[in-house]
Amino acid sequence: MGVRNRARKFLLQARYAAMMNGDPLDNNLETLGLSARFAPPERLWIAGIARAVTENIERIDGLIEGCLENWRLERLNPLSRLLIEQALAEVLYTGTDAPVAIDEAVELAREFEGDEAAGFVNAVLDRAIASAGRPS
Repeated sequence: MGVRNRARKFLLQARYAAMMNGDPLDNNLETLGLSARFAPPERLWIAGIARAVTENIERIDGLIEGCLENWRLERLNPLSRLLIEQALAEVLYTGTDAPVAIDEAVELAREFEGDEAAGFVNAVLDRAIASAGRPS
């Protein structure tokens, strides 16, 4: 597993813990061992994605909602929602190529939730990235 893959998984776990516990994300990043588990460049990369999600969550969630048919954002599986938000932030605000972010999100969805969730995450990301004017 590559460093970026581990970093994405770590951020997903920290965001999930923050959501479940109601704690600030920064607290969870350190509680889960950000400084001990990653070198400075990876820590900066993780923090950049975390900041991009936090600062742009309204736009990101708006893009997701625009792709949902007969669903509300609140009804999404929390893990799928976090994965989609994280991948969108990565593409729209950190310059990661869309195919890379989509593939990573799909693989994490498959690992944590199964094939059906992976397909759902893929479809929503494709639509959301296209609606944001970025090629996927």
